[in-house]
Amino acid sequence: MDGYPLGSLDHNVPLIFVSGINAAREQASSRELKDQGILIRSDLPCLDSREASFLATYLDRIDTQGLSWTAVSRDEQYRLRIKAVGRSVLLPPRRAPIPESIEPFLQLPVLHSPYSPLSPSSALYPDGLIDARWIEKHQEHIPSVIACFYSLTSDPTAIASDDNRMKSDINNIKSGLARSGYKTRLAVIILGDEETSSQSPADAILDRLEGIRRGAGLDPKSIFFIPNQESPTEFQRVIDNILGVLYGISIEYYKDLARHARKKRSRGFAPHPTVPPTSGTSQTLSLPDWNFRYDLKSAVFAEFRQENDLAIRSFEQAYETLLSQDIFDLIPSWSPRWNEARLLADIISIRCLRLHLWMGQPSMAARRWQAHRERVTYIVENQGRGTTNYGWPAWEARWAMVMAQLIERVEVHGLASPPSAIYLPPEKALLGERSKPWELLHHTGYWYRIAAVHLGKRRELARNMSEEDRGAPDASPASQVASKAYMYDTYLCPPPHKEYPLQGEGVDHSQLIIDCLIDARTQFQARKQHRMAAEVALECAKEMASQEAWGDVVALLRPIWEDSSFRSEWWLDAAEDMLWLLRRAAAGFGRADLVVAIDWELMDRRSNRIY
Repeated sequence: MDGYPLGSLDHNVPLIFVSGINAAREQASSRELKDQGILIRSDLPCLDSREASFLATYLDRIDTQGLSWTAVSRDEQYRLRIKAVGRSVLLPPRRAPIPESIEPFLQLPVLHSPYSPLSPSSALYPDGLIDARWIEKHQEHIPSVIACFYSLTSDPTAIASDDNRMKSDINNIKSGLARSGYKTRLAVIILGDEETSSQSPADAILDRLEGIRRGAGLDPKSIFFIPNQESPTEFQRVIDNILGVLYGISIEYYKDLARHARKKRSRGFAPHPTVPPTSGTSQTLSLPDWNFRYDLKSAVFAEFRQENDLAIRSFEQAYETLLSQDIFDLIPSWSPRWNEARLLADIISIRCLRLHLWMGQPSMAARRWQAHRERVTYIVENQGRGTTNYGWPAWEARWAMVMAQLIERVEVHGLASPPSAIYLPPEKALLGERSKPWELLHHTGYWYRIAAVHLGKRRELARNMSEEDRGAPDASPASQVASKAYMYDTYLCPPPHKEYPLQGEGVDHSQLIIDCLIDARTQFQARKQHRMAAEVALECAKEMASQEAWGDVVALLRPIWEDSSFRSEWWLDAAEDMLWLLRRAAAGFGRADLVVAIDWELMDRRSNRIY
């Protein structure tokens, strides 16, 4: 799944920015974000204590867990992405600036998000649907909650001044958030040191906390105090409880965003861009285009909330809207926007597959995988460049590997490590139906082998290209380059001159096939499917032989030869193919003893091939 845009397939979980516990770390940001972003500045120093150091390490561990693609179980208190941002916070701009090249307006134009197709500075302007940057914005740059950490001083001479500085800092952050236009929530977490907990009476601490809360205008549910804890375990337990509360606040934040998207959809009209497109062939998005955007946004926000049923319904609605005659059929087949729409269909389908796996619906996932494959086949044959060039089997191989990698990353029970089942039975909702064999979700070995078969077809079609098509564009006439652009499907794969160039190295198809077959063989062996493992090993050895990797061929085939199960089962034709290949590899590897042993066996009169 590496070929899909970064962030487009992430498991979306609530994002929280943590301020005040790590002075050494700067918030990672792009140049555009640094130049145009909204900086919410804080002049207070970051905490420098044993608790702050422990917090930084523990929150990093939680953030790593938030990257997991496994399902969020009911027993899980929270699943979060947490980013430590120092003390100041940088948010992306809410409105895109007007390009300098645009002529002055008679009246002030309506500005839109930099990620919107309504903004001239956006890569989607004027007729792009949506891209991964919008998802990345919410998963990486706009938090649901900003959690600010402070310490409660125990110095009697500095209590008043420090508390006032804390209130002033919190008010500055609140004002910055209000000016930004984002609905991000603010939470304040105050740490008490050992002296504060031991010397100050509980009532005095409560009075100080109440004064800070009122002075900063905070909701009682958004301010927390952590007294000094005797052990890291107790401290971790308190942090977990606070994060559980913040998780609930985050869920409400994403509910508000989804409610806003539904409200926009219900208006029933398409918004106007900041600047009308000037090109004669350009057009703005229609109402069905905007409905697709709103459905997709609702689905992503539902996934942020881990509401899988609602997410999959919204994704399916967005998918059908995208591939309808109101959107997909109106996009020129040879345009980059057509490939962008096809990419969106892939991304939505992958997210639906993952949701089915999370919900314990393996057969529904297998059916959804097949349905998207058939849908794309129809589209490519009728509107695209057809299925007779190398781009189509390249996508088919990718689509098979998508399912294998999903099973691995989601850690589907029964198919993931440690391996057990060959396939999963259908879910309860489908028990009354007669399922076809390919509608039962099989382990990853089958999917990797399917991918290897399609990679072989990709290589065959690439090698059938004419020399004129394999030449570099700068070495061909412009008319010939233009004609080639309409012949080959380069969706998520290289153009002809890079796929199989006249000179130099192109795509190493053999290595791609070998990698898939090795992964498949590993899964078959783990489940004691020895015949399938041996067959896949023989296919893999043939690919290795094409690279003259004789040592690898010997290492792969010799255990099968020594096992000798094919002899007792009278698999003579397959055994003979393996023996001749092993003999060739042994000769190339310099193993004369192995050559002699194989020759002796091949002299058996049952051999079909003349020695």
